[in-house]
Amino acid sequence: MPEGDDWKEWGQTLIGLLPRATDTSQLTVTGAIMDFKMTAAPSGWLKCSGAAFDGPSFPALQIALGGTTLPNLSSYHGAGYITCIKT
Repeated sequence: MPEGDDWKEWGQTLIGLLPRATDTSQLTVTGAIMDFKMTAAPSGWLKCSGAAFDGPSFPALQIALGGTTLPNLSSYHGAGYITCIKT
């Protein structure tokens, strides 16, 4: 086991071995809900506004939600944030 300052080098070595996600869609699944400090939903996400969406355009989301209406979470996020769902 590393001791003292060797922990830092050991940790950096481990981090270097981890795969790097080049596309954030690899980090979340369809239907995941997250807050973003933005004014519009990022690419691959829809704002949770209670609006209807086009099921054929987002078939995995339609299956995950069991319909074509987004959850309305507009009052659940902090100031300056929007709540979005992964498509």
